[in-house]
Amino acid sequence: MHGDRAAAAVRDISPFGARLSIDADWLREGTFVELIGAGGARARAIVRWRRGPGCGVEFLVPQANPRDLVR
Repeated sequence: MHGDRAAAAVRDISPFGARLSIDADWLREGTFVELIGAGGARARAIVRWRRGPGCGVEFLVPQANPRDLVR
């Protein structure tokens, strides 16, 4: 992580990862990211795929309450 930020919309989420819609040209497969939910919940993840504005991330640690990242 280099401090770059971008807003993302969560399209799907599970304890193991999420599908996001994001406008960030710098985001590539293999990039480590931190997701921060509106309530302050945080999760570190790695980008596993990228197609247009969509990407899939895998959480480094499975999330017990992944919906907390959406709220």
